[in-house]
Amino acid sequence: MKVAVMPLRTCIEDVRALLQDEEADVFTFIEVANDIVDTWLMGSGLSLRILTRIESFLACHFYLLSNPEVVREEYDRARYQYVQPKVEEGFRATKWGQMALALDTTGTMDGYNKIPVALYVF
Repeated sequence: MKVAVMPLRTCIEDVRALLQDEEADVFTFIEVANDIVDTWLMGSGLSLRILTRIESFLACHFYLLSNPEVVREEYDRARYQYVQPKVEEGFRATKWGQMALALDTTGTMDGYNKIPVALYVF
């Protein structure tokens, strides 16, 4: 069985610009964001422009889950403070996920945040 693959809506440069990091390795996170938008929001009636922005914001969200954001730096004796998002908060864990939720006027993504998740290790 063949699965239709939708083209990516956003691009590496756009996501890097949002993150303000010209070297961020974001392609995998764009693919994940694209999968979510394709699966949950394709038939939602949201415009292509909004879907593209949601995809960009979700790519940033997933990137920050893997690469914590520096919120404070000190150069004398090199101190750094990172924000480590709490994965259990779902899309609300990062400012980018919150922005994606705000753009999803259907509430579909917010509904997904309410599904309990469990991790089992065998």
